[in-house]
Amino acid sequence: MVSDDFLSFDWNSILIFVFYITSLFFTRIYANQNVFRFVFSVLNIGAFFYFTNATLFLFGQFGRLTDFSKYFILFVLQITIFFHAISLVQKFRFNPYISILLPFILLFSIRWSSPVSIFGISFIVIRISYLAFEVHYREEKFPSFIDYINYLLYLPTLSLGPIEKYSSFRSSFSREIQINFNYFELERFILGLLKFIVLGSLAARIGFGFLGEISIVEYGIPILLVTGLFSYLSVYFQFSGFCDMMISSSRLIGISLTENFNNPLVSRNPQDHWRRWHISLMEYFREVFYYPLAIRLAQMSGGRHVTVLSILSIFIIFTLIGLWHGLGAQYLVFGWIHAAGVSWVIIFDKFKDRKELKALKSFFHSSVWSFVSWLLTLVFLSFSYIFYFYGFSIFAK
Repeated sequence: MVSDDFLSFDWNSILIFVFYITSLFFTRIYANQNVFRFVFSVLNIGAFFYFTNATLFLFGQFGRLTDFSKYFILFVLQITIFFHAISLVQKFRFNPYISILLPFILLFSIRWSSPVSIFGISFIVIRISYLAFEVHYREEKFPSFIDYINYLLYLPTLSLGPIEKYSSFRSSFSREIQINFNYFELERFILGLLKFIVLGSLAARIGFGFLGEISIVEYGIPILLVTGLFSYLSVYFQFSGFCDMMISSSRLIGISLTENFNNPLVSRNPQDHWRRWHISLMEYFREVFYYPLAIRLAQMSGGRHVTVLSILSIFIIFTLIGLWHGLGAQYLVFGWIHAAGVSWVIIFDKFKDRKELKALKSFFHSSVWSFVSWLLTLVFLSFSYIFYFYGFSIFAK
């Protein structure tokens, strides 16, 4: 997720990003594919190293550069090992989920044991896992090591996504780059910047800085929900604004990225919210984990208790999503809250289709119900983001 001072390193970071995009733009136009891929990898590795160091500055960990060097070398070795592990699992026909799940063990072990922050580690892990899935189940051609590094460390999507499939990322290089000035992309970049800097920061000031330490005892539930709402809005404006900027700037160098948001502020229930929010993340978890797990459980049960097993699958997936965000208890609870919300929608949809409620069918399609469900969804999201950012401290006196 995003905090108020996310990526607020210094002007050097902005200049490095401009240099990164400009260099790739001209290299793609004037150099052949092999030179472009090599320059691409050098820039990605250099940017990754710089922004990881900048993260240490941001979180006051600069004194741990010795630790960083040790863990950085270890991390490079680990992603290299995963490159070969995916290949070996494919070659010797081991269970593919060995190479699909192993990256999460890498993520949890780094978060548990490393005293420093590795820039973009959450998204790198997802990409390693997604690549393993595509290679084994979608018959995607295994990449060269340079393409593998470029896919994992592509700077615009390294910190917040979108999460791109390797097949989609690879296809961007097979197309001829079109050199034209697109006013729509420029407009999108500027609007994304405004969302990120102005709206996101304003909502963050209210959501994070207005009340300071909060608790139910001191402020009451209504004030806490308002705090949760603005915390959610700050995440949305900064997250979606950042994605807008990265998607538009990527198209400048001929790389098309997946849309990550579809106006989640109009969601009418938690299930609808997750169809509109962080779309690329949910697509990954649905395709790689939810569908295979739900199908497997249905087969084991002989087709019985489908709804119960579907809900069980949802809780397992959202447990993974919570732990992917962080190892703290509040992230786990955040995942379970959303699992409960999505499960409630499934149960309620079955309930309202009963014959006894046929008379209320028109009400469930009315504008009044649409407004009520939208409002309840905002309350639900506000409550969940209170837990995400403040954890169980809200119950403290």
